[in-house]
Amino acid sequence: MQIFYPYSIQVHPHEFPGMDPNDCPRDAKFEQAIKLKCNNALHPDLHGHYREAKYTQTKHHWWWKANRIFNQLQCTAGHTGKISFSILFIIY
Repeated sequence: MQIFYPYSIQVHPHEFPGMDPNDCPRDAKFEQAIKLKCNNALHPDLHGHYREAKYTQTKHHWWWKANRIFNQLQCTAGHTGKISFSILFIIY
């Protein structure tokens, strides 16, 4: 079965999940981000950085895929066995 991820950077390069023109710069300080009124200014990560589309797409892809497989497909709805995600699929 082939699953198409509809929210890729390739399909949406200038809006979420791609780089939105109003995204906060990665290394902007919190106060600077507030003044810029950029997206997610109030929500930097644990290290004080802001979202970088090229890296967060991988996380979003895997969460979307897991949700799709385990919550939306009929063929996996009744599965009760073990699950293993292969790391090989995210190596570029």
